[in-house]
Amino acid sequence: MYWSIAGFTFGLACGILIVLSKPWRFLSRKRAVSIKEPKELLMKLMPYKNDVAVQDLIDVLEKNIYSNENIKIDKKVLNEILKKYSKFFA
Repeated sequence: MYWSIAGFTFGLACGILIVLSKPWRFLSRKRAVSIKEPKELLMKLMPYKNDVAVQDLIDVLEKNIYSNENIKIDKKVLNEILKKYSKFFA
């Protein structure tokens, strides 16, 4: 009888500790960079503007955002840049 009460109490305490520590916060992945959010993409690329390909992409994004132009972004170039710097975006 006492073992069942002790086991229940131990299980309840462990459950409360797990909920309070929020382990799913560490397991959630960060959101990927989207081409549909050009301002966010621009901010992510700014630290790498010394790269020529990144600078060209930044120029296109700035024209699209601030000059209201509608220049198409080459998705292949964007994917190559994102792969190149993917460890820094995470």
